[in-house]
Amino acid sequence: MHNAHQQLKLSYQRAISPDYQGFFTRFYEKFTGSDPGVKQLFETVDMERQYQMLMASMTHMISFAPDQEPGAEMERMAMIHGKDRLAIPAHYYDLWLDSLIETLRERDPKFNDHIENAWKKVLMPGIDYMKSFCP
Repeated sequence: MHNAHQQLKLSYQRAISPDYQGFFTRFYEKFTGSDPGVKQLFETVDMERQYQMLMASMTHMISFAPDQEPGAEMERMAMIHGKDRLAIPAHYYDLWLDSLIETLRERDPKFNDHIENAWKKVLMPGIDYMKSFCP
């Protein structure tokens, strides 16, 4: 897992440099274009704030991977997105990951199948945890 974390970290740094806002803009273009329901979720959202929330949520998801023990923030994030609040459908998490991978493929000049697998290996435990709160 350590090697996967390192690959993910380097890939992320390459993808967001020097234009992190461009990275997040492109990610949300892909994500909101992946399903009409996803697009609807973000119609009234302050996207600048959303970029900050995405950065924080990725940190929580990455931190969750090694021991799969949710911290308070990860648990709070799952509750907010879960069946009793936003009721995000489970398949949206797959669209989220696909959109992220597509964006990384465009923005990280060294992106390859090995790096893609590292991202998936690190993020899947957190995605599965988030899905466990879905309706």
